[in-house]
Order: sequence, then structure tokens, then C-alpha cells
Amino acid sequence: MSLKKAIANGRKRAKFTPDSRGLMPLARARRVLTKNPIVRYREDLFEEQWAAMLSLKDAEEARKFLFALTWDNWTGPDGSAKLLVERYGPEPVLDHLVGGLGLGGMLYTPFHDALDVLAKDGSELAFEIALRTCNPHASIMWKAKKQKIANVKPPSYPVREKVDDVLKAIAKAHPEMARSVLDRRIALKDKRAKAVAQMLWPKPTKPKTPEKTILDVLDTAASSSIADWPRFNTGIEDDPHTYEYFALRLVAVCSKTTGDWGVVFERLSGSYDEFQSTCLQRFRYGSQIENAGWSSDHDGAVKLSVDGDTIKGPKGSLTLDANAIAKRDLKPGLGCELEGDDGYNLRLRAYLDAYPGAFFGDVAELVRLSGVPSPLVICDTTSFAHAPGKRPSASPTYRSLANAIVLRNPRLFVPGKSNLDFRLYATHRL
Repeated sequence: MSLKKAIANGRKRAKFTPDSRGLMPLARARRVLTKNPIVRYREDLFEEQWAAMLSLKDAEEARKFLFALTWDNWTGPDGSAKLLVERYGPEPVLDHLVGGLGLGGMLYTPFHDALDVLAKDGSELAFEIALRTCNPHASIMWKAKKQKIANVKPPSYPVREKVDDVLKAIAKAHPEMARSVLDRRIALKDKRAKAVAQMLWPKPTKPKTPEKTILDVLDTAASSSIADWPRFNTGIEDDPHTYEYFALRLVAVCSKTTGDWGVVFERLSGSYDEFQSTCLQRFRYGSQIENAGWSSDHDGAVKLSVDGDTIKGPKGSLTLDANAIAKRDLKPGLGCELEGDDGYNLRLRAYLDAYPGAFFGDVAELVRLSGVPSPLVICDTTSFAHAPGKRPSASPTYRSLANAIVLRNPRLFVPGKSNLDFRLYATHRL
């Protein structure tokens, strides 16, 4: 809406004769605003009030009435703040906006176009108002209070994107001014100013090294759910993912021709229970893996049968022997998880103790599961220092693994001291 149109609307409503300025006579304008200090948009009186607001003597008088009036919700025609700026200049409007900055960075204003005015004005004050604003808002029966911008705290609520767009627009047109304001606010330990400076002039970040990319994938998995990273025990009862632990294997590959890589674990897990039957859980990570972690779709079968004290597996039969159990410390009666069958655990441990690695699958199958083209096997081991916690990147073993993968050199992998023996984790009385 234009200034001429706003005055015409008021004239139609109030039937006044314009003065020499083409506006509502000054005395009448003052009388209208003094007699009717509450401004309600879309009421009969509104057009007269708005014409009066645009007919005051000067910017100082406009500032006086802006603060004297009580505003009822969003008030004003389209471009209302722009009309005030056109009529009186930006100072009274900007002062009124400062008076509308409230707790948490809410900007209480009757003007829909307040942010547009700030962006177009481009002054230091406009930039500081936007810097302390999180979101323009209006409350019923609201009145601005005079205050200084220096006393307004940075916003504590999430900042709306439109507010950041204002700061970008002003900074693009007036970069030196914006830097000066931000430097001053940053010196006062204003976190919002620091964040805006980074948004406007982001510091170049160092590109991730290939090793960092690999370790980030493993760290993300290790800090996620039980199903995303192989662990020795969980301490969680009645959880379908808390399979009993027996042994762990690591296979890592890289491509001879591309930058692709893959890491696959086989975890010998489970029990006699049909819902957690003994299996080789496969955990997969790599450049070709979309859903990192464990999926039962890739589990490997375990050939094992128990008949009394006789266990039949891939290496033939084994008879359970009390002396061997005592001598080898197979942790009878203890489990890595809170629940399980100690008799079954004992038989499987005995077989595993007699035939280490007997249940693990063909390395070619794990390489295939990595999805790496033209694969080169970096390691295939059941003796290494696993990182069961949240940050494999803190482990020398996994850092060396990432380095070996990137440089396609198996000799660079340093397995470290093995911590894979089930005896270390069978601590729960069954």
C-alpha cells in the first residue's frame, strides 16, 4: 500500500479534508491517536488511526506515538513499517523495534514487514536488532517499552531462518559494518554473534582424510545401538539382541582399483534357544554398505549338534571331559549375558577351546559381503584388540587398520594384544 492510498482510506472512513500537506490535519491526527490509543487492525476505527499515524509533524512525534499506542496483535496494512519509513525515515521505526525486543529474543512488533525494513535499511542498528532477534511475534494488547539496544540480550530461543536471511542481506551490502558489530559483540562473549560470524564467513574446514572417513563410520556405529557394533556383553536382560558371546573375527578389505573399502566382523553368538540359535552374526561397514551394522539376513550357519556330553562340529566329535573343563577354565555356570544355558555354553566353549576358529566361514564369503570391487584382503584375524566402546578411532588397532586400508598395505595393520577370549566377559551367574 502507498502513502497516498493509506491517507485516502482514512479520509473515506473519517471524512476529513486534507491539509496543505495532503494529509490529515495535524490537530485532528493528534486528537485521534490520543483519544483512541489502542490500535486494532480491521476495525472501523483503524483506517482513521493509521491515516493519523502518517500525518504527524515529524519523526520525533511519530516516535512518541509509536511508543504511546497499544497494539492489538499484528496491526497494519501490507508494508506498514515501510510506509512509516517512507514518511518519517527509519529512526522511529527502528527505535520502536528495539522497544519490542523481549525475553529470549522474541521481537514483538505490529508490522508484518519488520524484517524487510531491517534488511533494506542496512544500518548498524538494523543489524544489531536482527542479531538479537530469534523470531518476529505479536501479542494481544502489547505496548513497546523504550530501551537501548546495548541492554538487549542475545536470543536464547532457536533462531528462525528468515532472521538469518536478514543478517546475510545486510552483511552482503555492508560487510565492514557487519564485521565491526560482530567483533564488538564477540569481544563481549556473545555466542550468537560468534555463530553469525561463522555463518557469514565460514572458516575453511580441512577435508577429511580417507582414514578419518573410515574411522568416523566405525565411531558412529559403535556409539549407536547394540545391533550396530559387535560387543562382548551388554548387561541387558530380555533383549533379543543380547546374544551370548563366544568368539570374534575381523576381515578388512580395500579395492585394488578404487577407493572402496570394507570391514566385516563375524561374531560367534547365540544359544540352544530357537529364538537366539547359535550363528555367525555378520557386522558390515564400508563404502558400499548402506545400512552399517548387523542384519540377520547375512548371518552364517553354525554346524553343531549336542548329544549328552558329545559335541559334533566342523572338526568332528568332542566328548566333554571334567578334567579338561577344570584345567582350561571354561567358566562353568557363568555367562557373558545375563541369561542363557550354562550347560550349552560350556559344551560350545569346550569345542571352541579344542578347535579355535572351527565355526568361522570362508573368507571369500565375508569379502563378498563387503561389496568391494577388485578386493585386496588387508587382514583376516581372530586375534586383535577390539574396541567394544564408543570410539574405535581412539584405538591404535583401528587407526592402524584404517591406515592399512587407505595405503593398501596389510603389513601396516597392528592387531595389538587380543582381548577376544570369552573368559574375560563371562561374569554373570546363570
